[in-house]
Amino acid sequence: MGNCGNRLFFQEDEMEDDEIMRADGSSVSSVNVYGPNTYRHKKHVAASDDQLWPDGIIPFEMDHSLDYNRERIEKAMRTIEKHSRIRFIKRTNENPFLNISKQDGCWFYNGDGKRPRISLGIGCNSYGTILHELMHAIGFPHEQRRPDRDEYITINWQNIKKGQVSQFKRLNPFEYKWSEFPFDYKSIMMYHSYEFSKNGYRTIETKDGREIPGNVCLSDLDKQKLGLL
Repeated sequence: MGNCGNRLFFQEDEMEDDEIMRADGSSVSSVNVYGPNTYRHKKHVAASDDQLWPDGIIPFEMDHSLDYNRERIEKAMRTIEKHSRIRFIKRTNENPFLNISKQDGCWFYNGDGKRPRISLGIGCNSYGTILHELMHAIGFPHEQRRPDRDEYITINWQNIKKGQVSQFKRLNPFEYKWSEFPFDYKSIMMYHSYEFSKNGYRTIETKDGREIPGNVCLSDLDKQKLGLL
């Protein structure tokens, strides 16, 4: 991939259906992948015996249905590794492990920490989309759901497709671990201005009127956050 651009005009992303799913099928945007007794501090991720990814090691299995896109998926993994202590390894017999397959839509499913998996379905082939879903798998929520987001953006609820409202709901402060960082319009986790629009109008308005393109690469702040893991 060449220079980083935006996700808005990538045809393969137009049908993107990005969610984080609980085991019961409901959607959620912030998952503590390190286990219920851990907390992500400013300087490090605290360890515990029951964390999902011990020591930041993520064993993964990739379905053969994604062989055509394996190189791009592994490139996204290497990007995360470059900026953090996270390491993706091919699974032998480790549990839990991250399953990556081709289902309907683009989503990360936590499975209550027992069966975490990513779907990269039709329209989910781009590097930016893959990187976005991998970031979910290591615990990053959507930027537009920050508790303080109303200071920077306005959500146009009337323009959002049915069934996608949850992707725009604010997180409670205790669910969000990056409050010391400024709001990041350029984050890989930030939706573009028209994401999930049902009528062609913006679902997200910035206070200064700028358009949010939706990025395909990690922002500087994304890299700083990864550096704390």
